[in-house]
Amino acid sequence: METLSQHLKNKQATLLGAHLTKPSIAQFNKHAVDLSIHGIPLRFHLSSEELLGELYDHYPLSWFQQAHGQEVIDIFWIDNTQLGWTNDNWSDEASPECYVTNVGDQQIAVQRDFAAVLENKKCFLICPYHLDDGFFNFLRWLLPVLLVEQGKLVLHSSCVLDEKGMAYFSLGPSGAGKSTIASFRSRKKILGDDMNVIKFENDQCWAQAGALGQALLNPTEYSNWYPVKAFLWLKKGETISLQHVPKSTQIKLLSSAVANVFWSQLPSENVQKIFLLVGLLLQKIPLYELSFPKKEKIWDEIFAHVNQDQNS
Repeated sequence: METLSQHLKNKQATLLGAHLTKPSIAQFNKHAVDLSIHGIPLRFHLSSEELLGELYDHYPLSWFQQAHGQEVIDIFWIDNTQLGWTNDNWSDEASPECYVTNVGDQQIAVQRDFAAVLENKKCFLICPYHLDDGFFNFLRWLLPVLLVEQGKLVLHSSCVLDEKGMAYFSLGPSGAGKSTIASFRSRKKILGDDMNVIKFENDQCWAQAGALGQALLNPTEYSNWYPVKAFLWLKKGETISLQHVPKSTQIKLLSSAVANVFWSQLPSENVQKIFLLVGLLLQKIPLYELSFPKKEKIWDEIFAHVNQDQNS
């Protein structure tokens, strides 16, 4: 962990020290809530009724349910101020990177706004007692690998719906225009502009808005799954152009869009699961390279091009 700044090392020391001393669980049991996020059963142990209210306000009520037949991950969440860190000091770190390391059965993650250790389905989390960047960055560390084990992937993407409720994933590196192109679609037809979830089930690919901190652009559709129509690898241009990505590069491109799995720390069986799922997705859904200009109603043209290609 030589790449850790001194600030992050101090946070890691606070985390491990607090974890080892095992603060009385009674302080967390004042409020406990079961919350299944994308099918991952979590039980948050909190000492704040206000924070409990924030969770209920943010997530669909149908997600607050006890798991049946699945092991629950207990999350003991403590506010950094309870351990002597002000919020300003806690987040005083320039790098946005999340540093992950495995020590025996423990997986430890440290980022500028959270620190956590996971061991045997129990997680000790330190971050501010609000649903803000610290909490959502924690989820972006914890959930993607767990979703892989359920046959789901988090894609760094924007995703919109056409008039028939078919989902279009826009992919590409930072700056490619994922959020920009989504902004040209009606707000009610945007699933998410940052991270979205995809699964392969019943011989079909399905999309769901990622519940990992992006703006809730369409809360009424937050928990629904939608059939996928196309993957679009973005490239800015003067005119609209849609062409198939060569098969030789499809797996590489779609795999590069898989978010927050921390490849260097990933067990080989999970790497295999990711590539198997990527292969299944590409067998069912075409991957296009899309060059597009910034203009209103661009999606009408995109839908027309995709439908013409798939119906020809």
